[in-house]
Amino acid sequence: MEKMKIKEKLKEIRSMCHQEGKPLTQKEFAKFIGIPLRTYEDWERGAHTPPEYVVNLIKYKAEHEFSWFII
Repeated sequence: MEKMKIKEKLKEIRSMCHQEGKPLTQKEFAKFIGIPLRTYEDWERGAHTPPEYVVNLIKYKAEHEFSWFII
């Protein structure tokens, strides 16, 4: 995955995860996946890029924690 695609994929995954009818904030999503908020913010804005396997693990966790999750 290229850098731009990874940050867009992370935003897409986060937008599909809802709590009380609203998408999770960056802070809530970072807590959900167990990483510091600053790290997630950097990933989503493209300042740093996580390895592709990390994005796949985040997607896997989201799919299994949010049973309605579909990408």
